[in-house]
Amino acid sequence: MRDVINTPKTGDIECNDTSISISCKNHAGTTMYIILYDYDRNRAYTIPAAFYNAVRYQVEESIPGLIPGEKYKSEWLCGDAFWEPLSDGEKRMAGRCIANMVVNGLLPLRFAESKHEYPKWYELIQH
Repeated sequence: MRDVINTPKTGDIECNDTSISISCKNHAGTTMYIILYDYDRNRAYTIPAAFYNAVRYQVEESIPGLIPGEKYKSEWLCGDAFWEPLSDGEKRMAGRCIANMVVNGLLPLRFAESKHEYPKWYELIQH
């Protein structure tokens, strides 16, 4: 389910089951944020939309090189050039972004089985 709300103070707010996009207007212009909701942990995370989109671009660029049946962590999907300069917090944020994209069907990936809950592992959806 997707709803769009327009409020005078924040601008547009777009909602679905796992994330909310907020357009915040300030004196410098408009900054977009995505609020990701983690149902497992009952927590919400505010992510700059530019960061979310940068992660999505990196993962989409890696998709053609992925091998069906192989498992991949977030850092492998993003690539070293993107991943290495990130702080530990940004790496966790990138992982949350990828998980959200998978849940919402924005990437041709699914969660792969692993021994531990974190880090998440992914594999291509085979058609």
